[in-house]
This record gives sequence, structure tokens and C-alpha cells, in this order.
Amino acid sequence: DVSAPPPPAYKDDALSDGQHEQRLIIARHLAEKIDLSLIPASDLSSTITESNLISTHDLYQAYRLQALNAERSKSKVFVEGAGLEEVNGTYIQGGVHEGTPMYNKEGVWRGREEV
Repeated sequence: DVSAPPPPAYKDDALSDGQHEQRLIIARHLAEKIDLSLIPASDLSSTITESNLISTHDLYQAYRLQALNAERSKSKVFVEGAGLEEVNGTYIQGGVHEGTPMYNKEGVWRGREEV
């Protein structure tokens, strides 16, 4: 996963301090309308934080919503035609191992409850 480098710090030298301040006010106003919970956490922790357009409180709320949404919407995998009927079914993500999602399915195997 290669992400683009952050844009360089920029201030148009042709703008007066008043014009620059006015643009910052507009940018902050527009930033308030962004649904931060839809922005990847990696961007929140870098580009968005470094912009200084979003308050620490709003960033915290975005991280919190992302964590709650991730918890509620754990990834599922549906298996069918596996050759063994016991293997078929719905597997729910139960963690990550070495960066790879792990999936579990509860069921009976050889007369015993298994995960």
C-alpha cells in the first residue's frame, strides 16, 4: 500500500495576511461539513491532523465512530461447496494474524462444538 506524499505546506505569497486569514476561515467552515468518519484513519492521523482545520475533539469523534462501525460491521465470508457440509456456512472475522484477517465459524465437527 503506497500512499501519496502529503502536499507541501503552502501559502500564496501574493495573498495579504488578511486574505490568507479569510481563506482559512472559509476552509475551516467547509471542513466542518465533512463526514470525517468516512476518511481512512491513516489520513485522519496525517493529512487531516496536519492541516489544523479540524479540532482535536472532532478528530477524536471521527476515530470513535470508525471504531464503533468496525466493531458492528465485522467482515463476513460465505463458504459453499467446500466438499464437507460442516465447512460450509458463514465465517465472521475474529481478528488479524500478521496483517491478514482471520475468520471463525461455530459449528459441530465430529460430534463436538467447535470454532
